[in-house]
Amino acid sequence: MSDFWLINGWRQQSRSTREIDTYLRRARERGFSHYAVGRQGRCYWLVCGNSALTAPQYDIALVVRRTFASLHQAIYLAPWQGQIICIAWQGERLRHCLACRHDAEGLHQLQLVLQQLSCDGKGQPTAVIAKQTPEDLIVLCRTQLCQWRLLLQQKELRELQLLRSARLKSLAQRPPWQQRQRALAASLILLSAAAAGGWLFWPQPQTSLPPEQLNRQAVPPAGVTIEILQELPQLFAGFRHLAGWQWRSAQLQGTRLQAVVVPSYGRSEELTPQLPAGWIVQEQRQQVVLTHTRVTEPLGDTDPSGTPEWLSQGALYFPELNLQSGAGGQDSSYRWQQWQLRLANTDFTELSRLAALLQQANLRITSLKLQNGKKLHMELTVRAYEPIPITQGERTS
Repeated sequence: MSDFWLINGWRQQSRSTREIDTYLRRARERGFSHYAVGRQGRCYWLVCGNSALTAPQYDIALVVRRTFASLHQAIYLAPWQGQIICIAWQGERLRHCLACRHDAEGLHQLQLVLQQLSCDGKGQPTAVIAKQTPEDLIVLCRTQLCQWRLLLQQKELRELQLLRSARLKSLAQRPPWQQRQRALAASLILLSAAAAGGWLFWPQPQTSLPPEQLNRQAVPPAGVTIEILQELPQLFAGFRHLAGWQWRSAQLQGTRLQAVVVPSYGRSEELTPQLPAGWIVQEQRQQVVLTHTRVTEPLGDTDPSGTPEWLSQGALYFPELNLQSGAGGQDSSYRWQQWQLRLANTDFTELSRLAALLQQANLRITSLKLQNGKKLHMELTVRAYEPIPITQGERTS
């Protein structure tokens, strides 16, 4: 995140304002303080941040998409404060919005993103390259996006026209549709007072979906989103250098990430000041259990058809990755496929790159185990969910 642009925020998107309202409630629960929401076609793009706003800040994805509104499918690359900004979209859907360091590791992460881009057949996709973009990035685009049209010397970030809807505001402020609903409700109250009992016979609006389907969609699937892998470097910052304490392991149980630390010479009151924000400390005999609670997320709009690309690309970008297919299953709301992933010698930086590979909207992490040593040992279980459609019998019963 920069001082002016919000880049690596908490992002969600949906065609339903009801789902966006749910995401806003979850954002408050997770400690975010500001948000921006804008409409792209029939889809709403939401981004949340939690830094104190000392000056206006804007959602970079909304501004870039509106600037190049005529491009159905495109990727925008631009340098910004020593980093490379990458924003990719496909129609009304945002596919990627991230900032990479301009070094070997950042280029590798960007290569993963470019590798996953595919054409939807609606016109020629376009790579929009801003002015001052380093030559090695242009070469990377020519190599990875050989079927794409390249537009060079395009607008830099500082040249983009800002949007009112892209400006971040406090989560205490209601989104536009809630403001309109409140205004409409106030108008209806005044009209009802004037029309007296006539409003008693006004027909009530009917929901377009049966109650069973609404309830089914409201049940989030088990597991947490892939973004937890990207947050691990911040969550475990300094854990390898705790004064008087040693971090042993961590495990995801439901929505709670629990880490075990044991004392070498330290006291419990000396541990808490050394921990990053978000951990709850609980003493248990000869060890301390640290807990970080996640929030389950609804599945949203998904397209589970076809074989996930990351299954074939995992060995290419992570040669040490052990990938095994597990047993599928289903419950009353979802059916799923399951895989186990293992990395015997890894680190948090590599796990962040793994998150870039596992970009699939219907993917959830149901199990995560980390064993600390000279290198990290990671075991991960992921599920690809597919909602079970409502049958005609369920609709009429």
